[in-house]
Amino acid sequence: MTTDEEYTFIMMKPDALERGLTDEVLSYFSDSGLQPTMLEQKNVSSELVDEHYGHVPGDVLDELHDYFDDEDVMVGIMYGEDAVKRTREIVGDEFRPEENEPGTIRGDAANNPESPLYDEDLLPHYDSRIADTWEIPLFNIVHASTSQEEAHEEAVRFYGEEIEKHL
Repeated sequence: MTTDEEYTFIMMKPDALERGLTDEVLSYFSDSGLQPTMLEQKNVSSELVDEHYGHVPGDVLDELHDYFDDEDVMVGIMYGEDAVKRTREIVGDEFRPEENEPGTIRGDAANNPESPLYDEDLLPHYDSRIADTWEIPLFNIVHASTSQEEAHEEAVRFYGEEIEKHL
């Protein structure tokens, strides 16, 4: 890693793995010049859900437990110049995916029938307007850290302390 580069943490969520989208999601990052590394499939425990999402209200946390508990995710570290900012731009808006620009992961999942990320049957989970109306959880395929500090915390959370020597 050069002095201009930084790293960030990503997590592809259970729906991305269940739909076989890991290579497609990774291509968004690598096509933009970011380097995905340390990719690892992990099983998410109830304790890990609590640790990662403990800041959200109880009813939402219950939904997250239903979604994540004992499911697999793919975690990874993205390296590159302005990795945190660029990764967030590639991923798109978390809470209004239907308003994202084409070419973002969340925007393509919610709006682009030409994209492999799009699935008409899952559309209610990818469009916040429908999810809110139907009172169902909003899925967004991938999580990305919002800051370098958060990236470090999340990397340690998912990889353990031994990750320190690789960052």
